[in-house]
Amino acid sequence: RSCEPPRLSVSALTAPSEPAAAPPTVGDIVTCRVIRINPRLASLEILCVAGVPLREPCGGLLRREDVREFERDAVLMRDSCRPGDIVQARVLSLGDSRAYYVTTASEELGVVFARSAEDGSTLL
Repeated sequence: RSCEPPRLSVSALTAPSEPAAAPPTVGDIVTCRVIRINPRLASLEILCVAGVPLREPCGGLLRREDVREFERDAVLMRDSCRPGDIVQARVLSLGDSRAYYVTTASEELGVVFARSAEDGSTLL
């Protein structure tokens, strides 16, 4: 009988890896954080695909015309979302190499978490 401690494999010492979502595809529901807005669009950070976190966030763009299905030309981005808001959206297209185009033009989509500009209280 040996007095040496049993040898452990490296895999036994590392924590099990969390499952990570595959990159978004057209039609996927994604959870995003608003990074910045301008009159034409909001820049987003896509955090989750179908509720599963991404290993690394990827970029998204919410254009003014994709915020809602009606009166698209009357949308004011500053009234639709603010930096820091959490938004549920659907992927419209793969966009360019830096960002996916998304839409919130559906009843189940849009801002799901925000903070009040006045007192910082949570708005759900």
